[in-house]
Amino acid sequence: MPDPDSSQALGLAYLYFGEESKDPTLTENQKRVYALQEDGSAIAISQPVRTNAGGLPEYNGSTVNLAIDGGYSLAVLSSSLEQKYYFPSILNPTFLSSGITSIKE
Repeated sequence: MPDPDSSQALGLAYLYFGEESKDPTLTENQKRVYALQEDGSAIAISQPVRTNAGGLPEYNGSTVNLAIDGGYSLAVLSSSLEQKYYFPSILNPTFLSSGITSIKE
């Protein structure tokens, strides 16, 4: 993820995913986020999701692809908790239509 204020990656950032048009940094608005596994399954992970120094989301020290079921809002905060991005509505397919085979809570 690029830092909009420099030509570098937005390292060690905080990613928050929530209900469309709602503040995703508030716990009551957050949607469940999943880390996609190589076998096609998805494991529920907690928020905020952190990025590594290169700006890629990670879980348990490894980079991961993320999945959110259906549309969502996204807030990205820098490592110093300064808001860098806010998207009130991101269109996203549901898990059923995107081929995720199983979900582990």
